[in-house]
Order: sequence, then C-alpha cells, then structure tokens
Amino acid sequence: MKKVFIDANVYLSFFDSNKPGLKKLLDSLMEIKDSLFIGSQIVNEVNRNKLDVAQRSLLNHFKDLSNIKKINLPEHLELKSANLQNWNSQSKEIHEKQKTLQKELEELIHKTLKEIMCSGDKVSQTFHLLFKGALEASEQEIQAARYRREIGNPPGKPNDPLGDQVSWEQFLNCSSSSDNIWIITKDLDYYTAFKDRRYLNAFLYSRVNYS
Repeated sequence: MKKVFIDANVYLSFFDSNKPGLKKLLDSLMEIKDSLFIGSQIVNEVNRNKLDVAQRSLLNHFKDLSNIKKINLPEHLELKSANLQNWNSQSKEIHEKQKTLQKELEELIHKTLKEIMCSGDKVSQTFHLLFKGALEASEQEIQAARYRREIGNPPGKPNDPLGDQVSWEQFLNCSSSSDNIWIITKDLDYYTAFKDRRYLNAFLYSRVNYS
C-alpha cells in the first residue's frame, strides 16, 4: 500500500509559481487522493499562508513591469544614418502601453488576492476537495511532537511553532502498514541533496523503516 506525504510548502508553491504544468498537477493530486496523508496541521498552514505567498509572488511580477524605464535617445545629435526622433516616438508609445498594462496588472492582482482570500480560486477549490477528512492530531501525537522538538530531532526547528513535528508523528502512525512511502517537500529538515538526487535524513529514514 502506498502512502504519500506532501509538505505544506509544496502545496503553497501552487500560489507562488506561473508554471503552466501546475494545472495538470492539480488533477494528478486528485487522482492519488486516497494515498495522500492529509493532516489538519498541513491544511491550517496552507490556509494561513496562501494569501501572503500569492501576494509576494504577484508583487514580484508587478515590480518587474514597473521597473521598465523609458529610454530617450539624444535627438540633438541629428545623425544622418539614424532616425533618433522616430525611435524615441516608438519608445514613448511602448512606455505608455507599459503604464496601461501596469494599471491593468494592479487591478488583476487585487481581484486575484480577493479570490484567494475567499478561497474562490481554482487551487483553493481543488485543495478544499483534497483536504476533506483531514486527520486531527491526538493528544499522544502532540506530546510526541513536543518531545521531538525539545530534543532537536527532525523535522522542524526548535524555535518554529509545533507544526512539522505534529504532521510527522501523524504520518508515522498512519503509514505504519505501508510498504511504499513517498515524501515530497522543499524543507531541508527532511533531506540532503547532491546533484539531482535527494537523501532522506538518516534519523527520519531509520524511523520510517522501523515503523
């Protein structure tokens, strides 16, 4: 039986990328829904942070567009071999179009953030279906997570909220009978990388195999 752990930061990347393949990837997630571990901690983290993640991402696009400056060549040179005035005229038209696009983009960002705030966007709606039936952590799992953080065992960092540790304790319990485990994360608490390969943290590896 396969069990798939997807960290919250991976779900949040759907709000922080313009890659066209992500739309198909949403459908793929729904296809493996029954194999996914979905804990309430992950759901809460995604919902807490998705708006800020989207805002930062969209703001970068806005800054890139607004940083395009108007260029004006020195017409007073009156070069015989080049029509500087004509180029400047075209540059002005482009710059005016750019300002129009900037205003349109600003309005689109407002509308997009409002949709995400209300969970009316496609990603949020898909995640709503995906996250149905999210598992609540037991008191025993929360205590185990707290102990994990206090003694410094991964995943999670000592000064961060008790989140990654809770999700991991839940995952260990619900995947104990699984013979095929997938872990998808961007967090270096989970793995070490070399070239195009990833190696699960030795402590986590030993506990997954032990469980």
